[in-house]
Amino acid sequence: MSKVGKFLSNIWAERNVIERSEGRASIHDISEVYENYEPYTLGVYYGEKLKRRDRKSIYTEYKMMMQDPTIHACLNILVAAALGGHESRGEVVFIRPADKIMGKGLRAKELRKQVEKEAEYLQNLINGVIFAFARNGIGYGDSYARVYPQRGYGLSHVLCDETVDPPLVQAFEQAGRTVGFHILEINDFEMRQLTKLGMHQMVRMKMQRVSPLPQFRLDHIIHRQLLDENDVSKVPVIPSPVGGSFLQAVEPAWKEWMLSFAALNSQQIADSVNNQFLSLDISSMPKAAREKYKTGLTKSLLDLHNKVKDALKGGEPLWATNYTFLPSWGEKQVLNPLGDITKRTSPLNMELALTHLKRGVGALGLDLSLTGWMELISGGLGDGAAFHTSAQVMQNSTLIRQAVTEPIIDMCIMHFAYKYGDVYKRGDLPFKIEFYSDISAAATESLNNKNTRANNLAITTSAILGLKELDLDAQSNTTLLTDTLGMDDTLAIGIAKALVRAADEKKAQERAERGESDLPPPSNHEDDESGEYDEDEGI
Repeated sequence: MSKVGKFLSNIWAERNVIERSEGRASIHDISEVYENYEPYTLGVYYGEKLKRRDRKSIYTEYKMMMQDPTIHACLNILVAAALGGHESRGEVVFIRPADKIMGKGLRAKELRKQVEKEAEYLQNLINGVIFAFARNGIGYGDSYARVYPQRGYGLSHVLCDETVDPPLVQAFEQAGRTVGFHILEINDFEMRQLTKLGMHQMVRMKMQRVSPLPQFRLDHIIHRQLLDENDVSKVPVIPSPVGGSFLQAVEPAWKEWMLSFAALNSQQIADSVNNQFLSLDISSMPKAAREKYKTGLTKSLLDLHNKVKDALKGGEPLWATNYTFLPSWGEKQVLNPLGDITKRTSPLNMELALTHLKRGVGALGLDLSLTGWMELISGGLGDGAAFHTSAQVMQNSTLIRQAVTEPIIDMCIMHFAYKYGDVYKRGDLPFKIEFYSDISAAATESLNNKNTRANNLAITTSAILGLKELDLDAQSNTTLLTDTLGMDDTLAIGIAKALVRAADEKKAQERAERGESDLPPPSNHEDDESGEYDEDEGI
């Protein structure tokens, strides 16, 4: 009766699900009142702290940030952490035959031989530009490389230099898919012209747009509705917006850091100037003599200033002593030095400036001690330990690898297509892209996880061997595995069964060696013939 009841309840539940899904409301059943109000309620407010900027302003800011020594070091570290590299050869990208062509079939052997033949050539071609390619990608959010394919030969050259600097390239997309590029070319006469390239001439590294960047976009004016079209091939082709840069979250802290550092630098320079104040007693002088005296004194001091300045510019030492004669009348002292009344009495404090810098570097998942601030090395982690322990470095490494693998695959597909005439789809590639990742953050985290699992396995195996030596019944073994070791119930029951079977087989083998009867003695292990435990017994 219980089985019949479960069967009927399942049928009724399925019927209720079907009735509910068929009667579900659609988007067209929503009241028009919401539709009239939503154009004014959706989105965010743009203001002083959330500004829209044009493409040039954004890239100009990124360019300035990338020239900062600390940001420069951070970007280099992130790329090195993501790509890794062979310890002796320095190679980064490795192309290997895919696992599916490792069989003994004729086609598999042919493809494997083809991939192995072209792998070394493609690796040398890609490794020559991969670091700059990836660094531009995380700095600007996009990176580009000009490729030169030839029929019967494949890729002959890959170019990634200032001519394809991301600020000079505008990618065009159709529903998020890149379809072509406009490149600005500037000569020495400031003559500007555009070059149009297709997907067989340029490859793009596109970082994920994790956080959209406020900016002015031309497609919002020309194409008012981009999501209304259901056919991807009919979606308008629009300029790709700026985004994906790791510097996007660092920019506010970097601006504050530069402002604080400039203030400290200016104050330090001002403090280094020896500013002397003089008191001049001209009470007993005639009016004409006063003016002449002040003019001569000012000229004398300026001449001394210019003499020192000229000597420092030319790198010449001041050999002679400079004498300035000050005439006086009467018994009063005419000139009284008061000293530097603007001299700073308290030292400068770098704490506020370093706070902004720590915020920016922390947004990249790094520590200041890795970027040249050696006095800030922490005793707990040690030199460079944050490189391997930072979860953000691992996350950024994963994003970089995902983004840089796509254009590498594009170049490999292009090479095989032009050389052999075989166009491979992304879901059926005869090769795979690998990184020598022993020094990368992602690999370090993976190795740590594997070590932890291996240690856990060793401890668990030792515990199971101990249970085997005790030769307990299945219920006792299950209790120890679940309550003491914290193992899942299903796994603990399976191991308990295996221990019982192993113990019975061992006893049977011992009896056979002694020539005793094959019939096993009554076992104290509570396990039925089906191998299932009775739920009523509380196991």
